[in-house]
Amino acid sequence: MTVQQKGATATSPTLEVVDLHVAFDTRRGRIQAVNGVSFSLRAGERLGIVGESGSGKSVTAQAAVQLIPSPGRITRGDIRLKGRSIPGLSRRELQSLRGSELAMIFQDPMTSLNPVYTVGHQLTEAIRLHQRIDKAAARRYAAELLASVHIPQPESRLSSYPHQFSGGMRQRVMIAIALANNPAVLIADEPTTALDVTTQKQILALLDELCRAHGTAVVFITHDLGVVAEFCDRVVVMYGGQVMETAPTSELFRSPQHPYTLGLLESLPHAHGEELTPIPGELPDPRRLPEGCIFHPRCRYSEARCRQERPALRSLQPGHEVACHRAEEVAGYQQQDAQPSTSASDRGGSKTPVLEVRELVKHYPLGRTGAFVSAVEGVSFTLYRGETLALVGESGSGKTTTAMTTLRLTDPTSGEVAFEGNDIFALRGRALRTFRHGAQVVFQDPYSSLDPRMNVRDLISEPMVIQGDGTRQERDDRAAELLELVGLQVADGARFPHQFSGGQRQRIAIARALALHPTLLVCDEPVSALDVSVQAQILNLLRRLQRELELSYLFIAHDLSVVRYIADRVAVMYLGKIVELGSKEEIFEDPKHPYTQALLSASPVPNPDAERDPITLGGEIPSPVDPPPGCRFHTRCPLAEEVCRKQEPPLRQLSDGQLVACHLAEE
Repeated sequence: MTVQQKGATATSPTLEVVDLHVAFDTRRGRIQAVNGVSFSLRAGERLGIVGESGSGKSVTAQAAVQLIPSPGRITRGDIRLKGRSIPGLSRRELQSLRGSELAMIFQDPMTSLNPVYTVGHQLTEAIRLHQRIDKAAARRYAAELLASVHIPQPESRLSSYPHQFSGGMRQRVMIAIALANNPAVLIADEPTTALDVTTQKQILALLDELCRAHGTAVVFITHDLGVVAEFCDRVVVMYGGQVMETAPTSELFRSPQHPYTLGLLESLPHAHGEELTPIPGELPDPRRLPEGCIFHPRCRYSEARCRQERPALRSLQPGHEVACHRAEEVAGYQQQDAQPSTSASDRGGSKTPVLEVRELVKHYPLGRTGAFVSAVEGVSFTLYRGETLALVGESGSGKTTTAMTTLRLTDPTSGEVAFEGNDIFALRGRALRTFRHGAQVVFQDPYSSLDPRMNVRDLISEPMVIQGDGTRQERDDRAAELLELVGLQVADGARFPHQFSGGQRQRIAIARALALHPTLLVCDEPVSALDVSVQAQILNLLRRLQRELELSYLFIAHDLSVVRYIADRVAVMYLGKIVELGSKEEIFEDPKHPYTQALLSASPVPNPDAERDPITLGGEIPSPVDPPPGCRFHTRCPLAEEVCRKQEPPLRQLSDGQLVACHLAEE
């Protein structure tokens, strides 16, 4: 039963956005960021707003709380909270409103929390700003708030600083601050994007619990359609600053009526199918919006009317509105059954080892204390030619440290790494140069890994310059060849990174990684920062390059749907150890380790009607400075027994060939 917010009737909207227009007047012209957006939200309702980056989602949220960055401004329309117009309020009235009636959770809690103040100070400040209580009472209430968001030892943690919390716990602190004064509306702008699937699951469950208790209405902004399917009651799909479609969640996923919504759903990674279907093209330039339907340059249903006349939002059935001239045809479209995906052997993979890791250990000493961080502890695996091995696990599990050690970007404490049969830590001179040719990396954020002062041609050819390969003309020819290979134009070589979209920059990063003809690519979260359509383009590109060049991928990701689509085998890591290793079919269809089962159950599924049987993990990942004895997972495992607390399980092979480090795997 929904708790009714004070001041709202059973039928009146708590929040109304009416024909909202937001523009940024810049030297290069007016940017129309939001163009006629309307929606309403009732007490206790959860509305998801989805769309690609640049579609106007966050600017709409910023307008609601009157925090649009300069030089942006509302040029038309209204935003009403319980019937009260927000844009006309004074600064003092807005300060009173924010936090008490209208609160916001931002994507990155570390940049939202003040690093020089304790968590307790920031919580009590938010409380006392809107409630007339003394410091002692505010501190007691702050401890209650931390307890309500499931932070252990809340009284003592009030004295902690933000950097002393994990990412998930910092986000819980942000939720506690946002809900401290029982706001009528909570706006959550990508609050789970940077979190692991288990932490994300905990945050969604927490928001669900608190909002049900207080009847808080939620605007949830995200690009993760799985999260929307699981959490939201209704969905607004935005594109180019406009609403393309709005409907109840289950209806939108079951029967999308706009080509853009359909394109987003088709871009999602799936368990079967050789190719994803990304939306062609890119978002329009907000300074030069196309005539007619704003989506028509990318739409496969486009006709002459679409290029001339902007479609209005209309309803084909109650509660489901769509801005499309041809919505009836889209609504009748049924997605085709995907064809089974191919395995590594089907794609030309072999059993020739490319990378062999044996008992790899990496410790980071903590000053002169004698203590150390146990980042990687006894990891072993083999990667074969033409194969993709995915490393998955929560942040802090050792995935990236393992990958960087295999590239000899950091030295191990002990253990062996062999590339094409050669110990990489014994290589010198010409042999080391050969290794640098053969093993390359693609990082998560292409913008931070590409020098903004160099044009694309020089960026791609720089590895050849460093290794002394070829003449200038040969390097330029190789750069042009690679640009075409990754789907860009040769003329793009004269441009700079800031002149490209995120997906194009990732293509440039991939081209750069291929410059030296490698056989191994380490891909560290290469698609996690991308929209679903761009993500589909990059995943298709990686699959195509693997087939054509017989590349081997060591692929790090926390998005299990991406892993299921691209991987051949999966290694699950927890607190520096591999706890399960097998084919993707074994891992996804018959996981043996309780941690693997918990990861899979926490992974959001873009289907509101899917049966969910979540496994809740208690607590946080233990400190790698002082890992627990026995099985490292036993402190969070719902099945742990006495043997788990005393004896560390080896990574052993079961009768079906799957490798599992669990005493209870057969059970």
